[in-house]
Amino acid sequence: AAGDIGDVESSLLDELSDLLQSLSDRARERVRPLIIRQAGLEELCRAVLILTEDVAPQLAAACTVPDIRRRLHMGVETVVSDAQERLIYLADLRIRSDVEYFEPRAADVAYPEIL
Repeated sequence: AAGDIGDVESSLLDELSDLLQSLSDRARERVRPLIIRQAGLEELCRAVLILTEDVAPQLAAACTVPDIRRRLHMGVETVVSDAQERLIYLADLRIRSDVEYFEPRAADVAYPEIL
């Protein structure tokens, strides 16, 4: 009988883990397009900070089952990774527009006069 209870608990944890994986995948499918449309570096930095400093620790504290906690953490990390990838892309665009393609005007190079 004790083995039966262990089997039921294991089966229940497997089902719950699969459900959380499915929810995590769906959440990412909903959040990823929002991240991709985001054009502000500050907003993306804030989102990454909130996910890593607030959301992830709260999920870890709320869940005592290691496998489920690991899956929740992986879901958050995937969204963070998407946001970081977008940040890199936007930073590259900003560098190109502000530095690489910068063409100084006369006022920009009038060094002694602008002081």
